[in-house]
Amino acid sequence: RLAPERLVRPERRLLSRATRALVEQARADVGPIKPETSDSLEAGIKSQFLDHRIQLNGTIFHVKYDDYQAQGIDLVGGTQNFRLTNVGKVLTKGVEVEANAILTKDLRLNGSIAYVDAKITSFPKAACWPGQTAAPGCVAGSPSFQDLKGETLPNAPKWKMNLGLDFSQPVGDY
Repeated sequence: RLAPERLVRPERRLLSRATRALVEQARADVGPIKPETSDSLEAGIKSQFLDHRIQLNGTIFHVKYDDYQAQGIDLVGGTQNFRLTNVGKVLTKGVEVEANAILTKDLRLNGSIAYVDAKITSFPKAACWPGQTAAPGCVAGSPSFQDLKGETLPNAPKWKMNLGLDFSQPVGDY
């Protein structure tokens, strides 16, 4: 991991980070699978304004996954099995902005917005969904499969947003 940081002014910092991560898994009775690796590059800024009452941060990122681990299809003794396996490659990239503001002694506002582009760059033997036909890409066989290259990663929305208020009032004399 490499994470240089530069203090531009006392209330502003430029950040960058390069990271390599490794995820190892083992499967019962079939043996280990290859470790999933990810190479991540990030750059951003952390800043504060108005006597530290407002904080504004921004980050851009690019993460490449190799030997991505997901449910795949294995044939064991002629029987189709769905299990954790190395299925291919994934690329995620995007930008995130977050803000926090102290509105009063007791009230804080926070929010964030992120745009994430998460694409499968290689998954040539993905399972077809039940009832899927050749029209949407299912290749007949035993087992049937599809190539998901270029598809969006499941459960990865393009936009994520959050907005919140925090009201804190002391209780008692402490």
